[in-house]
Amino acid sequence: MENKCECECECESEGCECGCPTSAGGHHGYGQGRSGFQALDPVTIAQTMFQKAFFKALFEVKVEKLKKKIEEKWGSNLDQAADAVIDAYGKEWEALGSTAHAKQELHNKLASILTQKKK
Repeated sequence: MENKCECECECESEGCECGCPTSAGGHHGYGQGRSGFQALDPVTIAQTMFQKAFFKALFEVKVEKLKKKIEEKWGSNLDQAADAVIDAYGKEWEALGSTAHAKQELHNKLASILTQKKK
């Protein structure tokens, strides 16, 4: 049975010992784990939390490194592509505005015609 953690620790099993409640109603590190009944141990909980934080921070640093390298290598091309996208979608957006205005004018004219008293 899989237990999702309700906090930000991103754990998915009873092996996590962050001390947070699970969707199954228990607490990680307190209940039936792989080794049977486990008591909450603040040191183990802290160690696990630091381990998770370490790997999360390491991942974030790697993302930032890649962002810098991508910007250095392809920044000019990405800027040109972004400009092309802005130009194309800008024209499309303006055209949608014109279409919406024309539809509103038609709506207003039809409403006026249909609500007139018959002669």
